[in-house]
Amino acid sequence: MSLEQMSYECPGLHGPGTRQDIFIQTFAQVLERYPKLIIPLFQRRYCWTEKQFEKWWNDVHHGKRNHLGLHSTGNVVVKPNQNQEPIIIDGQQRLTTTLILLISLRNCMKNPNEANKYIMNGEKYRLIPSYLDRPAFYSMIEKTENKIDGSSHQWKAYNYFDNKNRHLSAEEIEKMFYNAIHKMSIMLVIVMNDVNLGQIYLWLQEKSFFGEAALVHNASPGEFLAGGDMVRNLVLTAVANQELQSQEEFYFQHWLRPIEEKVTTTLTEFVYQFVQKFDFKHESKTEIVATQYLKDKPHARTNILAYARFNLSMSGD
Repeated sequence: MSLEQMSYECPGLHGPGTRQDIFIQTFAQVLERYPKLIIPLFQRRYCWTEKQFEKWWNDVHHGKRNHLGLHSTGNVVVKPNQNQEPIIIDGQQRLTTTLILLISLRNCMKNPNEANKYIMNGEKYRLIPSYLDRPAFYSMIEKTENKIDGSSHQWKAYNYFDNKNRHLSAEEIEKMFYNAIHKMSIMLVIVMNDVNLGQIYLWLQEKSFFGEAALVHNASPGEFLAGGDMVRNLVLTAVANQELQSQEEFYFQHWLRPIEEKVTTTLTEFVYQFVQKFDFKHESKTEIVATQYLKDKPHARTNILAYARFNLSMSGD
């Protein structure tokens, strides 16, 4: 199997004709810079768990600071759309977590409007999550939904932060808020040239998914994609450069209603069982490597094989 996204250089990010503006920004600077941040449909849903919540809260509270007094959380890659609103290619989990933490702190602050100016842009939401994450996130801001929602990772994050905040004094709450927006930083990468958004995102996720380090150790605060996530994203990247309304129509018709709403297992297991129906002429290099080196890691092996075989089935081999 040949994956174009697996090359060392990503079309649109590297090579002749490419251009990025790259600079350090605190989360306050990012939220002040952009009235709206858009997480595209081909991004996975918010999926951080308590392991990541704990690390993030600790980093905000007492994490190491560099010579600038900042705690670096890695790259955030964006591409401005025709309205100069940034489409989030990489970094949506960190941005969403920061907003959820701000919401939880807002509800403990003497002056909640200090937080609201980063959460809202006037009467409009500053962050537009991926489609299925919008109801939980918006209700969290508006305080219109019960916080005990076991199906929502966003509400799990909120509940975790809320419980931690209860042990802080009013002064400590203000300090946490200050640290969250002024001491936590990113390397903001703004893609300036024309690109295929889907191709870039697939390149980033496949580098993470298939990289040797992904099979052994994850030093970043994030969560690796499951095979089912990558298959969904592969399908949705076909319309990644279209208008948001067209993307959502495609998503409803070809993925959400016929597949995701009806699957009774995990998406990865569904895809893995689906691709067993195909009679492949040969094994891809990815399958050979996964079979050889992941014998004692069946979950990781299933993730990789589900995606690799689906990709192979689409190629017609």
